[in-house]
Amino acid sequence: MPLVQQLHVETRRPTLHAKETMDQSLPVNKRRARRRWIIRTGLMLSLTAFLLFFFVTWRRDQLGIDASLRSLDLPVTILQNKIDTLGWLPTTLPELGNNYYASDAERYFAMNTTEPVIIATTKPTHLILREDGLCAITYHKGKISSKWIPLSEFRLIWHSQERKMEEFEEKQHSKPPIIP
Repeated sequence: MPLVQQLHVETRRPTLHAKETMDQSLPVNKRRARRRWIIRTGLMLSLTAFLLFFFVTWRRDQLGIDASLRSLDLPVTILQNKIDTLGWLPTTLPELGNNYYASDAERYFAMNTTEPVIIATTKPTHLILREDGLCAITYHKGKISSKWIPLSEFRLIWHSQERKMEEFEEKQHSKPPIIP
């Protein structure tokens, strides 16, 4: 009794024959349904991937903003304590590191105006879905706060603040000296 059965070359294998006849035997509406299912699945997969990418990128931007704001928590607290004890803005703030801190004229202007004044900023944070921005420390009537500002808004605020400072300095220099 032979263990191996010989296949005749001329005969087709049953699985290949079934596969060929299966496509031919399917009605047209079932073929359309399969095509629609493939297209629908591809579109849903693409949409889900896009939404996931959008959410992850938005979350990354938000985490960058939050980290930038958290980096100013300690300097804001220290600066507020110094203002409460001294009564004026200190000349230096080493806790800010390489970030910008106000000059003498800016600090004097901040202490003598009734409007909020930006006295310190971080370096710009680059975002993907939102506009790039930075965190700023503002001084308003003896109180310190930090907030996120988009770069375009910051430029407007900064130019307005510089203009107001120049007007303030002109007023200070135009007053006649008081002689006792």
